[in-house]
Amino acid sequence: MVMVKVTVNYLEGVEDPEAITILKNLSDLGYRDVEGLKISKVYELKIKGSKQKAMKVAKEISETILTNPVIQEYDMSD
Repeated sequence: MVMVKVTVNYLEGVEDPEAITILKNLSDLGYRDVEGLKISKVYELKIKGSKQKAMKVAKEISETILTNPVIQEYDMSD
């Protein structure tokens, strides 16, 4: 079994509404030195088979289910 981590982020220039809300809340709580915030989602996939097969399956899942390629990008690691 191979563990593949897939990290999903918004593309540069795409606003992340959750990050914007948290950043505003931080400012309201007095943390005004925080100028930016980025949120990533990490998926840990346990896939049967060889590393090569696992990476191929993880890529397919990432491109068809885990991301919206218009506004998101992903990175994989094992």
